[in-house]
Amino acid sequence: MTNDIEAPPAPPGLERWISATRSAGTPPRGFDPAAEKAGFLLKTRTTSQTLDMVRTAVDLSPHTDSPLPPFELFWRRKQKVWDGIAGLCLGTAAGLRHCDENGQPLPAAPAFFSQAEPVFASTVMGKPEIVSWFLDAPH
Repeated sequence: MTNDIEAPPAPPGLERWISATRSAGTPPRGFDPAAEKAGFLLKTRTTSQTLDMVRTAVDLSPHTDSPLPPFELFWRRKQKVWDGIAGLCLGTAAGLRHCDENGQPLPAAPAFFSQAEPVFASTVMGKPEIVSWFLDAPH
């Protein structure tokens, strides 16, 4: 994996955003320089994971008074299932791809969901071509 992997072209006239939040004090990941080189802006401050996943599936900007740009990619490590299940459902309905950061399907077995606090090791969601680009980039 190298930082020279080209991202799919951006939609004309739009900023490109990735939701890749991390806890305060956590150093940047290997993916950050690749994303910035490809022209993406990174949302790194944690707010609502549920809202970020919904914003990956649905462009909410025309329906709000504050600027809420859509995300082309959502990526999170150690995401609690309940923080993301609504976004995963909307993403599936919108034809987005979701997997872990190794490209494997997210667990969906009853035993996983019956845990006291089910957590995905990692969650990646976005347009299939953006997810494929991400999976080939360092992270």
